[in-house]
Amino acid sequence: MRMAIGLLLAVSSRGQTTINYNVPPGLPEDSPVAAERNLIFYDNPHGLQPQTGDSGPVTVDQLQHPLSNKGLKLLRKADQLSESGHHENAIAQLQAALKEPSAVPYAHSMLGQEYLKLHQIPAAVAELKQAVALLPRNAATRSNLAYALLLSGDLERGEQEARQALNLDRANPKTSDVLNQILAARRAQEASR
Repeated sequence: MRMAIGLLLAVSSRGQTTINYNVPPGLPEDSPVAAERNLIFYDNPHGLQPQTGDSGPVTVDQLQHPLSNKGLKLLRKADQLSESGHHENAIAQLQAALKEPSAVPYAHSMLGQEYLKLHQIPAAVAELKQAVALLPRNAATRSNLAYALLLSGDLERGEQEARQALNLDRANPKTSDVLNQILAARRAQEASR
């Protein structure tokens, strides 16, 4: 899913969620980030599939962290709750999914996304950092972390994560958008000094 983040969920549909957000700390209200307010990040970037012989190509991360049917069921339930706008219930479901070893890396990533939807940026950053540690080759998770870091005001680290995500998936316009917003925010921050 594509998503813009912030304080209030405005639209939710399969593939896109739009949310208005606050300007990252330290940036003036007239900065490019404040004017744009339409950043994009991935929601559920993992293509939740159990690891079976006929599920098609898999990534290295999927090989290292195969998803069991039980883990898949837990994560899909959380995804359904999120899709229906029940984000607190989705968070509770994902916290339960952390007890299923095969679901742990994906649950951390999805928890980060849910916290972003609720504008709980520090919690989102913490969950996405754990997800990146477990899924270091997942460009979407790195892009989400970059976005959360932008919203937290950690532009330097956000830029590093966005660049790493682009190194993993150079052709992805979503990650390019996140990096462009981070760079615009850094320019605005430097200009205000």
